[in-house]
Amino acid sequence: MEKRKYVSIKPSYAIEDEAGKLTEYNYGDTISHLGHRLSMRRNPTYRENPNSTVFVSFQERTSLADGLRNALSMAQTHEFGGVLELSLNDNIAQRAQDILNVLVVKYIQAGLEDKNTQWRNSISFLNERLALINQELAVAKNDVAEFRSKNLISADASDNVQEIITRSSGLMQAEASISTELEVVNGVYNYIVNNKNLYELVPSTVGIPDASLSELIATHNGLIRERINKLQVGTEQDPIVQGLNVAIANSRQNLITNIRNLKQAIQTRLDAARKSLQANQVEAANMPLKELKLFNLEKEARVKDEITNFLLQKREEAELSVASNTSDARVLDPALNQGQVKPVRSQIILFSILIGLIIPTVLLIIFEIFNNTIGDRAEIEASTSAPIIGEIVYKQADDPLVVTPKSRSAISEQFRLVRTNLKYLSVDSPIKCVTSTSFMSGEGKSFFSINLAAAVSLVKERVLLIELDLRKPRVSRYLGFDNKVGLSNYLIGSETDLSKAILKVPGYNNFDMLPSGPTPPNPSELILSKKMEEAMAWIQANYDFVIIDTSPIGLVTDALLLDKFSDFTFFIVRHKYTYRSTLTFIEKIYEEQKFKNLGIVVNGIKTGAGENYGYGYGYGYGYGYGYGYGHYGNSKNSSGYYMEEERKKGFIARVLGIFGL
Repeated sequence: MEKRKYVSIKPSYAIEDEAGKLTEYNYGDTISHLGHRLSMRRNPTYRENPNSTVFVSFQERTSLADGLRNALSMAQTHEFGGVLELSLNDNIAQRAQDILNVLVVKYIQAGLEDKNTQWRNSISFLNERLALINQELAVAKNDVAEFRSKNLISADASDNVQEIITRSSGLMQAEASISTELEVVNGVYNYIVNNKNLYELVPSTVGIPDASLSELIATHNGLIRERINKLQVGTEQDPIVQGLNVAIANSRQNLITNIRNLKQAIQTRLDAARKSLQANQVEAANMPLKELKLFNLEKEARVKDEITNFLLQKREEAELSVASNTSDARVLDPALNQGQVKPVRSQIILFSILIGLIIPTVLLIIFEIFNNTIGDRAEIEASTSAPIIGEIVYKQADDPLVVTPKSRSAISEQFRLVRTNLKYLSVDSPIKCVTSTSFMSGEGKSFFSINLAAAVSLVKERVLLIELDLRKPRVSRYLGFDNKVGLSNYLIGSETDLSKAILKVPGYNNFDMLPSGPTPPNPSELILSKKMEEAMAWIQANYDFVIIDTSPIGLVTDALLLDKFSDFTFFIVRHKYTYRSTLTFIEKIYEEQKFKNLGIVVNGIKTGAGENYGYGYGYGYGYGYGYGYGHYGNSKNSSGYYMEEERKKGFIARVLGIFGL
């Protein structure tokens, strides 16, 4: 577990324990804390703040080593070159430099130590043999000295004895050399056979002139070194390590067989040398008894002395090899600070650009997949054969009347265009009465009716706008009129003079409005009544143009009932609001001729960024309009004449709204 504590920087420092108690210590003191022994020393180059604290972290060694190993990388500078480049990514450049420098030093030391291990094993073996031979030599020399002293034999012997001793010395030296060689071979053999660790390096064959054995030992030790290196980065279950285990076992068996054969060859040579020495000893046997015994004692001492000199020479050679060994690796350049490598500014900029492009694109695709509302004009024309009479852009405003005598805005010109189109719809039978309906609330039929009436009134025709949405009237409230008296009063007989219910719209000379009046319990029956026919007959006799704002046809059938009074019906759809399924409904009623004449008006067209709706008739206005069209239902927001509750947005629509989509 990682444990963290705060240490205060002062002339002395304090450590907080688990209970919150502070204990002060002097710099340089060795303390025990949280199971660790540590000593704090001040850095003279660090500018201390007496009021600051230092954050100390105790980390588990294995996890820390894993983190450093993951940050370390190694690569060849050239494919077939012998130069390796090490790099370490760290937040602190100096720490990375120190770690790399120490790592390289340890690597070189480990390589040199690996090369010297074999020679050190040989030196250890020679030291053991020298200790034993020295003891035997001391005993032999002591026996010679005691014999001479007891028998009063001088150091000078007879010429015959000297000749025999000289000859014997050469023979004994040859025997000693062969015996030493045999002992070394026996030592190596016993080392291999008796050593329980099969993966320990075999001592060097110092003093053995056999080249084949030296080569076998070198190959065997090479396999052991390779296994040691593989285990530093792998486990015993590694297939490579298991393969090396088999190779080492086979090599060991070859060594044992070779050493056995070599022992037999050396033993044959030793037997021959001993036979020659024995012949010389037979000659020496004819010497006087005391000289003969002295001869034997001196012979033994001379043999021990020769062996000792031989082993000392070989040990010196081994020690010289250890001292002269050098590492196969060397440092070309110490660790250098290469500056900031992460994060790469160009990569972050490129990544940000890609994210900035990909996320909006993906969101737009998702939005388009789940979008089931009307998009562009081509989609409408492909779904229904009903003609498009007009297209009205989206505009946010506080006044419902966007068409005024002096207005020259794009949206007012679009209403004038609809007014003009009406004159071309029926040349032989001019249109005098139109109905405005939609499939559901919120598509802007009341807004359209109000402004179409205003546009027609500007050509000096007497226009009456009838609020015939008897269930949930909106026109009178939008225009600021009181709806206490209206058409429903006349239809039920409480008002006999219809003209008294008609109101004049301020600012327009030829624009009148007939409110719906109090909401009746039976709107459909009133529309079908005789009084309704009388009312429409009087209205058409007194006005040049009549616009009926009726209920949504997707909710009730009032619009169908009023078709007998109307010359043309406007079906209002709203861009990015009306469902695509509505177009199928329009096509059905158009084919079945539920209305005498039917045309579509596309309302609320959003022409901002990302919108591809192309509205035409020669108008290319580039205004960023926004307009909130009314809903069919009671308002929950009265800040503006038509700011009514929107259809509740789904989750995707709310998410896209965050991005302004």
